Amino acid sequence: MNIVRLSINTLLAGMLAIPLIRAIETSLEASSPFSPGYRTDLLLNQPVDRPALDRLVKLDHLVIADYPVRQNEDLPSIANRYHLKEIDYEYYKEFSSTVRSSNDLEENLATAGTILKIPNHKGTLYTVKSPESLHVITPGYDAGRKGGHSYELKVLALNHFPLPNLRVDQYPFLPDTVLFLPNAFKPTGLLAPFTEGTKIRYTSSYGSRRHPISGVRRAHKGVDLALPYGHPVTLSRAGTVTFAGWMGGYGNMIEIRHTLRNGRIQYTRYGHLSKILVHEGQRVHLYQKIGNVGSTGNSTGPHLHYEIRNESGTASRPDKYM
Repeated sequence: MNIVRLSINTLLAGMLAIPLIRAIETSLEASSPFSPGYRTDLLLNQPVDRPALDRLVKLDHLVIADYPVRQNEDLPSIANRYHLKEIDYEYYKEFSSTVRSSNDLEENLATAGTILKIPNHKGTLYTVKSPESLHVITPGYDAGRKGGHSYELKVLALNHFPLPNLRVDQYPFLPDTVLFLPNAFKPTGLLAPFTEGTKIRYTSSYGSRRHPISGVRRAHKGVDLALPYGHPVTLSRAGTVTFAGWMGGYGNMIEIRHTLRNGRIQYTRYGHLSKILVHEGQRVHLYQKIGNVGSTGNSTGPHLHYEIRNESGTASRPDKYM
């Protein structure tokens, strides 16, 4: 009799459990991106949200990820989304320059749906336009000029090309060959006007603020960058000097006209300088020293007021280009 009761109870429990199990399975299937019956636990590599930049930056070998830009997304938000600052701070510092240079972008903002090429190393993608050897390509970049023969070997190794005797200039790359050049960047955007590695402290950002002298709240049309008195101010983009002299609250100021890769014209302004080293009408080149940090005009201490304006004179957020 006990055996019969046990069998009946087991059968009833099973019958009650079947609807519950089916309900759980239905719920799991509805929340899964895979079709019913797809065994993700049997995959050798678990599915991830591509491109997994937080994983790619940990790899030593070169990987170029295709990244579809989302609505209202810019390069800083992409970097933050993948926690690049916490994973690799050195890569994070050059992330915007790498992506802009590799994709010929002037700004940190790209149109939604654009597919960006994102290398997992600092540097730029370079497309060969006519038969060129590394002897011709690499001297066009500061990293190539400084690195010389050892840099050329590094480029070949990173791009998985065989290592010929580069002292013999007979190894041109064919047109449309894409090379990755480590630690090299095309002139894009309008970066901070200081040499690489300079530690910059932002003391006032773009937008509405209470003026430190007058106390009146009004628009601040640039950013204030605190640096020691006399620190050299260098160009991050070639251009032509349109003004160099005293201008009211700016004190000693320089304005430079730049033609960007997309044909647009932008002007940069450098205020509160202690010394001006260029003159109006002068053509100035990349990395040229144009002046020194000071505290002239309406200023409470040594700093550079850095400003970007378009052809109509409207100021833009510097972080769009930096």
